[in-house]
Amino acid sequence: MEAIRRAGMQFVVCVGAAVTMLSFAPAMGTIVDEEPLELNGVVKDEHGNPLRDARVFVHSATPKEASRSFCSACYADCRKATKTIKGGHFKIADLDPTLHFNLLVVAKDCRPQLVTKIDPKVKPIEIALGPLKLGVGSCYRHKKT
Repeated sequence: MEAIRRAGMQFVVCVGAAVTMLSFAPAMGTIVDEEPLELNGVVKDEHGNPLRDARVFVHSATPKEASRSFCSACYADCRKATKTIKGGHFKIADLDPTLHFNLLVVAKDCRPQLVTKIDPKVKPIEIALGPLKLGVGSCYRHKKT
């Protein structure tokens, strides 16, 4: 009788764990009906000059629909980052189409910027970074005198 009771408890625990995992799966980006998206954009300085080697990080994300039921920085896509290439262009591939993204953009001699509620479905984005200190140079690389 004890063996049957233990087997029944193990079954209940396994079913409970499966239900819990399935309830978090959409938030974790594992069950998605749509194809993954690619986010494209360009990073420029305050004068419109493209910034090469700027870093673009997926800082956090929120569901497009439904209320947030998960840590906004704990989605799998929040580990993704890239560096801009010539022309200031960047892309981040395989993003969950059910999420809006918050990007942290940093570049040498520039003030970091958090860009919020980005939807990769909409269009390529343009991000302008200001100088690190107001009134002191520009965020593009300049010759030191």
